[in-house]
Amino acid sequence: MTAFLSNWGTCPSINSLTHQLRVFLLRSEEDEWPISKHSHGIDVNRERISNAFEPPAALLPPVQILKQHSKPASIEILGVTSMVNKSLILIMASAAVGALSSVPVQAVETPPNSGTTSYTTHFVFVPKSTVDIPGVGKAVALEATGPTENTKGDSFLNDMKAKCEAVSIETAGKKWIDGACALTDVDGDVVFSTFDTRDLDKTQPKMDCGTHIITGGTGKYRGITGKEPFACINKDVPAGSPEGAFAIDIPHNTTWQFKS
Repeated sequence: MTAFLSNWGTCPSINSLTHQLRVFLLRSEEDEWPISKHSHGIDVNRERISNAFEPPAALLPPVQILKQHSKPASIEILGVTSMVNKSLILIMASAAVGALSSVPVQAVETPPNSGTTSYTTHFVFVPKSTVDIPGVGKAVALEATGPTENTKGDSFLNDMKAKCEAVSIETAGKKWIDGACALTDVDGDVVFSTFDTRDLDKTQPKMDCGTHIITGGTGKYRGITGKEPFACINKDVPAGSPEGAFAIDIPHNTTWQFKS
């Protein structure tokens, strides 16, 4: 047992157990241990465990295991053979199964390589600072946040958290807003875009408020680019919003592609 623990201490972190630990049962003194050879980890054959030991249906607490299944077996760990009791192998197998079940699963599907969809962001804009020169010009720094809703029922661009930083400019009889936005999904992956209300797509006259340009992303969205003409629909400000806040629903028609 001392030799086994010494060898175990040289193994990498338990977090990489399922990638680096290979357990091959060589032989047992009295019967065959029901763990099969597997190239990437531990494969526990529960049916054979049932046939080999009592009770058949479930793994016992460690203390009871130690009492009932203490016969020695020879195992090989990363090329080093040691004698251990079967209860320890069973505990190791249970730990490996638990490690596999704790691996994070991607909640949102990766979108196709290219496509189109439509979604609406329910924004609340909050003024952060202002530069106001009467008779000359005014600039207001804005922060906008809100959830997205895919209006076509697609998973892409649905239920994401949008956050934008923008500047509203009024000068020389003109007014526009430009800025940048990050849309974050539940996996933490981000789509990044810039926008300008002066950039209008004349082929989509209903999208008359500006255009987002998707410039990239992280995680599953790495390499994404695209274009999103959008409209602006004024809404009532939610109760409890900061002073000066205003609400706008912004529908988008999105066309995207991933760089090859």
